[in-house]
Amino acid sequence: MLSPTIPKIPIGISACLLGERVRYNGAHKRDAWITGQLGRIFRWIPVCPEIEIGLGVPRAPIQLEYHGGQIRLVEIGTHRDLTGRMDQYAREKIRDLHRMSIRGFILKRDSPSCGLRGIPVYNTGGRIQNKDTGRFAHALQQMLPLCPLEEEDHLHNRRFLKQFFIRVFTYDRWQRFLTTPPSHQSLLRFHRQHALLVMAHHPLNFKKMCHLVYTSRRSHMHILLPQYGRLLMHALQHPPDRFGHVRALTRILANMRSRISPAKSTEALDLLMLYRRGKVSGKTIWQWFQDHMPSITDSSHIQTYFHPYPSVLNHRFNLNPID
Repeated sequence: MLSPTIPKIPIGISACLLGERVRYNGAHKRDAWITGQLGRIFRWIPVCPEIEIGLGVPRAPIQLEYHGGQIRLVEIGTHRDLTGRMDQYAREKIRDLHRMSIRGFILKRDSPSCGLRGIPVYNTGGRIQNKDTGRFAHALQQMLPLCPLEEEDHLHNRRFLKQFFIRVFTYDRWQRFLTTPPSHQSLLRFHRQHALLVMAHHPLNFKKMCHLVYTSRRSHMHILLPQYGRLLMHALQHPPDRFGHVRALTRILANMRSRISPAKSTEALDLLMLYRRGKVSGKTIWQWFQDHMPSITDSSHIQTYFHPYPSVLNHRFNLNPID
């Protein structure tokens, strides 16, 4: 657990990754790193679509196929079409998952039901015609479009893991924000808290979100909030590069001009230019701000940029706040 005061975040996960023997051949795909390390911070909600639509263990494998110009989910050998059964199950299951307040989903790669990308779609001749998304994963994308989704193998990469943390904990803050009586004033506070984070990730979405917040005060909240949420979570799908971090950090320096000396400001700007050209690391930048401006990195509207997820995770997973 993160700490005694921070509850585990509920995350959906393909059940085979937890070691449940639910695969077509009676095996599992337990991922010891995910269950052992991420299991300390996430509360798992296991899902196996194939078992839950009534297929047994062992069972015939399934695959995606083109029939009549449509992608269908088909049982190999029997050619039984399971598309309708899977789609109906997915609609009901995903509504349940939404009621359970999941904040993300870790999916099994290469699965015709759960795979997020690169799943073969076969033509009637048995050849791969295209690649697409697994049937259940596609339903997740359609019904919970803001919910962070990722395949298990990507989370072994620190860069993808960090981005998943950012998306999950931001999505959690957004969903909790939506449970309170919304107002333009409360949205403005949320926006200010996340502005630098979004600016670093996606400057175009940042501009659109500013436009929504500052020029749409007469808009109804039920129209404004979905637009804002889509822009927010879409922005975080794009990891920030050095230029993005420089934009955000330069804005911080400009906003805090009255609180730091001209010499220290010049030193920081020179360091940022070196970072932008790849001459110094993000870790060096982070350390400079920690050493010279600790009170600034703790201020509310800057804190979410430096700490978009609990800072204890940086040490636990060897992550750098600035790459």
